[in-house]
Amino acid sequence: MITDVLGTHVQAALAGWRHQGLLSLAAVDEICRSPAGCLPAEITSRFGFECRLGDQEPTGDFLVRAGAHPEEWSTLEHFAAGLSGSPWTGIRSLLAERAALKNLWLEYDLAAPQNEASVPSVFLGPNGLSVAHAIETLRDRPLSPAVRCTLHNVVAALPKKAKLFQAGVMCSRPDSPLRLCLLGPEFVPSDDTPSVPDFLAAVHWPADPTPVTELLRSFAPLIDHVALDLDLREDGSLAPGLGIEIYQDPNRTPVDRMVALVRQLTSSALCTPEKADGLLAWNGITHERLHPNLWPRSLVAARVIRGGGQHSTFCRWLHHVKLVYEPGESLAAKAYLAVSHAFLADSNIREAQGRLTAEDQAEPVRVPHVPPNFL
Repeated sequence: MITDVLGTHVQAALAGWRHQGLLSLAAVDEICRSPAGCLPAEITSRFGFECRLGDQEPTGDFLVRAGAHPEEWSTLEHFAAGLSGSPWTGIRSLLAERAALKNLWLEYDLAAPQNEASVPSVFLGPNGLSVAHAIETLRDRPLSPAVRCTLHNVVAALPKKAKLFQAGVMCSRPDSPLRLCLLGPEFVPSDDTPSVPDFLAAVHWPADPTPVTELLRSFAPLIDHVALDLDLREDGSLAPGLGIEIYQDPNRTPVDRMVALVRQLTSSALCTPEKADGLLAWNGITHERLHPNLWPRSLVAARVIRGGGQHSTFCRWLHHVKLVYEPGESLAAKAYLAVSHAFLADSNIREAQGRLTAEDQAEPVRVPHVPPNFL
């Protein structure tokens, strides 16, 4: 069996990338040479980058999802078996209950100088597994009664259709709180459902929800889904900061709506012009026929075995934008740039390539193979 390291997939996915104001080739090279880039490529079928839109530096953190396919779990398990310390011992224990997990994300904070060791944070998607039990297993210690009580209260206060879809342990950040990521249609602004302020009041979030409500309303015409990120501290209290994840459905959003979102970020001083240009150019594909000498060996072999006239292709799209709210501080924004691999037919490739100019893209491209964001 031919295997590759993940860095070779990153290089292939960004072959020909020109918009270095968003994510520079130097930053990409650093990711490929880091411990994250040395992960076995079979660990994931989706990875991505977190870019701070208001910063001039064209760097990013790196995220890797495992668990979409059974072989990804087994690859992660084999890789973790050769490592000791946090978070790998906890991951090994957690994988014993993988049937009750939807996925697991590794986040490498490469843009922060203090995180040179690149110990990843871990985000897990529960699929029947108790969130409290999963976090205890990952951290190898019990939650305090206060933390357990607040966690229960947050979940109990969720609107009817909302759910806790990710829980995060920031292993690279000492003494950091737990991250609770909450998704629900009721969080999308509506005159009929003022759920966000009601929910934040119910969980005793220690800040005024009015600025959050106003912020969401200002973006309301441009978003399809909203998730809230709460930080749960060791004493059981919630931190006053709040992450507000805003999503556009990539399969239904017209090009002008994505352009409008980027323009609003720029006009609100949340995104530099250089990074706005990069966001509008991010959606697209790259495939093995364009870069045969660069293409990972395992993907070439998989294409040969599959047959059928399809070609190994990396698809890129804007996953979501997170607005970071801290009372008394300036609002900040981060973009989450997704990459997924697929085998595409010539017709799909030609359709996407026909929307690309020879030099620069004037507007976002509709990508032909974009799986749902919440898998």
